[in-house]
Amino acid sequence: LPMDVCPRSAMDTTLGARVLVTGVTGFVGPFVLAALLAKGHHVICLVRAINWKAAWDRVTRSLAYVHLWDERWHQCLDVVCGDMSPQFGLEDVAYGELARTVGTVVHMAAKVNMEQDYGFHRQVNVLGTVEVLRFAAVAGAFVIHTSTTDGPPRTAVESLDAQPCDVDAVHGGYPKSKWVAERLVAEAHKRGVGVCVVRLGMVVGDSRTGRCNANDVFCRILIGFQQTGAFPELPVGARMIRGLCAE
Repeated sequence: LPMDVCPRSAMDTTLGARVLVTGVTGFVGPFVLAALLAKGHHVICLVRAINWKAAWDRVTRSLAYVHLWDERWHQCLDVVCGDMSPQFGLEDVAYGELARTVGTVVHMAAKVNMEQDYGFHRQVNVLGTVEVLRFAAVAGAFVIHTSTTDGPPRTAVESLDAQPCDVDAVHGGYPKSKWVAERLVAEAHKRGVGVCVVRLGMVVGDSRTGRCNANDVFCRILIGFQQTGAFPELPVGARMIRGLCAE
């Protein structure tokens, strides 16, 4: 973790009351965003887009897809065009203004491809996490970092100070990138950045609406079950989390 990722001073956390969310257009993202808005938080979404309108449309479409968009949220939802590059791709003034208004960062942005190696995932999953931690250090913000039990072979609940598992026990590019990201978060915690890691298991559809990511490997497998008329034996203890996990 770069040495500049360190809280510069004790900051008044009441000054930055807004929540910055990354990865809101993914599958888990809309559920988390809706839960935050429903609880009255003012949320800013960091979204890859060519302009503000395109970013807004991406966010509202994601919410509408899972039947969660509410017109009343216009007043408490905003978007910023950016990505996981240095300073989120923002100019100095915009970056500084964002840091002055944010008190919490919910980091869900990730690149996921189980066929690709670590190098493919490093820019977004590892260096992107560095940028989130750097921003939190500047803003004096608390970071909620989403990870997965399908990556590092760890339990869902564990202290950040716990001894990390050996990287050799982690197989595949995506899981390795999440292992590294968790270690970066743990190091930031040691330096005084407020952090929490939330490890999700396999996320499936919403139990109330049935909405799911139709292109997710689990959904494709379910389609295969229906087509073949066969169902395999699942591993004992397999964890599946519905859309309700956002609450």
